[in-house]
Amino acid sequence: MFVFDVGLMLALGGLLVALLPRFGVRLSALVTLALAGAYLLLAVIEFRTQLIWINVVYPALLIALLYVSSTLVHYFTAEREKRQIKHAFQHYVPVAVVDQILHNIDNLGLGGDKRELSVLFSDIRGFTGIAEGCRRRRSCNCSMITSRR
Repeated sequence: MFVFDVGLMLALGGLLVALLPRFGVRLSALVTLALAGAYLLLAVIEFRTQLIWINVVYPALLIALLYVSSTLVHYFTAEREKRQIKHAFQHYVPVAVVDQILHNIDNLGLGGDKRELSVLFSDIRGFTGIAEGCRRRRSCNCSMITSRR
């Protein structure tokens, strides 16, 4: 009987280790509860029909501990990924934009958005000369642009 218990616990453990990381927290909880319920139902059916006592405590603890450990690993992995994204973007974009990216991480992707926009192009008289002067001095005063005519 001991071999059966150990084999069943190994099978349950292997199944949970394979399945839980693939699911989110909610679906993992449902799978865990369904598996624990199925195991308990199997134990009751075996006892009532065959008078075979199947250990319920250790496999139930195994299922619970595997769920908790999988959830904790998922949580800490997600937190580490958020920290990496924040560290990568905080040097290039404002903090509010980084927080928005982290809040809506599923919307992050390449390609941009298609939008209908209106754009105004304007020409400033003498801008080339002003820009060349600014390049030599490394700064440009806005009054220079408005005062020249």
